[in-house]
Amino acid sequence: MLGIVTGILFFIADSREKIGMHMGSILLGVWLAAGGLMSLFHVRFTGSGLILAVLAAAAGVMVLITRR
Repeated sequence: MLGIVTGILFFIADSREKIGMHMGSILLGVWLAAGGLMSLFHVRFTGSGLILAVLAAAAGVMVLITRR
């Protein structure tokens, strides 16, 4: 549940800013929300683990790149 709320808050906070500058935070929010919803509702599909792993890696890279 905390992941869902955190993801939504990250997305709302970043939607008002320039999207390109905060892509890492947006990806992190999507990853947290998707992981939380999938766990909460026990939703799994083929490749869901891979998709979440790619989102996590992309968010990490983007956060590191845009950190100043």
